[in-house]
Amino acid sequence: MASAHSGDAWVPDLSRFRGPRYKAIADALAADIEQNRLPSGTRLPTHRDLAYRLKVTVGTVTRAYSEAEKRGLIGGEVGRGTFVRPRLDALPAPVPGSNDALIDLAINVSANNSGSEAESLRQTLADIGVQGAVEPFLAYQPHLGMADHRAAMARFIARPGFEPEAETVFLTSGAQHALLMALSAVAAPGDTIACDALTYGGLKSAARLMHLRTKGLPSDEEGILPEAFDAACREGLVKALYCMPTLQNPTAIIWSAQRRAEIAALAQRHRVAVLEDDVYGFLVPEAPLPMRTYAPDQVYYLNSTSKSLAAGLR
Repeated sequence: MASAHSGDAWVPDLSRFRGPRYKAIADALAADIEQNRLPSGTRLPTHRDLAYRLKVTVGTVTRAYSEAEKRGLIGGEVGRGTFVRPRLDALPAPVPGSNDALIDLAINVSANNSGSEAESLRQTLADIGVQGAVEPFLAYQPHLGMADHRAAMARFIARPGFEPEAETVFLTSGAQHALLMALSAVAAPGDTIACDALTYGGLKSAARLMHLRTKGLPSDEEGILPEAFDAACREGLVKALYCMPTLQNPTAIIWSAQRRAEIAALAQRHRVAVLEDDVYGFLVPEAPLPMRTYAPDQVYYLNSTSKSLAAGLR
């Protein structure tokens, strides 16, 4: 952190502050920063120098600086000293790349989050602040998610013919987290997960992390070939099938309703779990129903708001 100012001579007036001396020093520091008497980047006196000026112990100053650092007011750099950190309200807002910059399509998200979704989020956060219902968000959450949130997500992913109950919805930190949780529920290290021959990179990353094998299956324009899935199941090594029936990543194939029913029936026959990733389903509302409608006890349905709303909501 570069210093454009020197506060080596800073001697706070502690007469205005009550409580322990270390806390009074931290409060005085906060006040001087707020009133811009100590601008961002100002280097503060050493612990020993400030202790001498205030007639307190070095330990008291050390504790005061530690308290101020916890509040985000200052930061120390080994060999250089202690500096005033930039105020949050003075930091520039993040600016996306210029119009002529390359747009990264690797993670398939919108490059522009400044539309109606951003305005809705601003209004929602403002409503939460006005209503004072902040405390529930600061506490540990139920492992499966808050009941109201589970019900909201059940409504969010529902469509005619597919209306999941809130009790069957579990909240995670995004679809990748959901994938990891589902894999841990159905497979153990060394097991094999069947998937498209060209499959989602996130599955491969999760499989490596969990020491799982993947077996790519051939597909046609309607999805994974039933005979290929059947043969893999008969080998007795496949513990689960990962698939993305609507806008498969990376081929963009949309499975037919018949293909979904055939694969679901085979999964039921061989008692193989199916991890159905429907993160792009909202883009094709006329697509066939999710595979979970064909085999609700066999299919783990995965979805996320990262593509349909905003990635940061995870």
